[in-house]
Amino acid sequence: MKRHPIKFQAMQTRRRDFLKAGALLGLSAGAPLLMSACGGGDDDPPPPPPSTDTREARHLHFDFSHNQIAEPRLFALRSAHHKAPLQAHTPETRAQHRALNPALANVPDDRLTHFLADADLPADALQSIYVMGKHPSSGAPLLGCLPIT
Repeated sequence: MKRHPIKFQAMQTRRRDFLKAGALLGLSAGAPLLMSACGGGDDDPPPPPPSTDTREARHLHFDFSHNQIAEPRLFALRSAHHKAPLQAHTPETRAQHRALNPALANVPDDRLTHFLADADLPADALQSIYVMGKHPSSGAPLLGCLPIT
């Protein structure tokens, strides 16, 4: 069997040709992104951002069965209930709130420990809140929870 040697010839590429090829490669790689940014031709204006002026009263319920906390307070900036004290649930308040919110019927009594009725919160935006209190024996500051409502 006869072998045919492969001859490699040096490519003679000019700088200008190399730059053109690089520019074409860059444009072809970025073209799909540019085309997708064009959109579908909708002439509808974007929806307005949510207004934070609309407020509503919400009942908030907490489970502090996992850690004891003394004097828990709600921290909700720009709310009328910022630093409002939470109330401990009793059998009567649990029954009252379960009548208002049937989903609370699925929560065991020992997991429904505290609440704040009619908390002032935004109606059409998220609100970052947290609960702070004190350690029952040492009195040191204690973070209760960090929910987002």
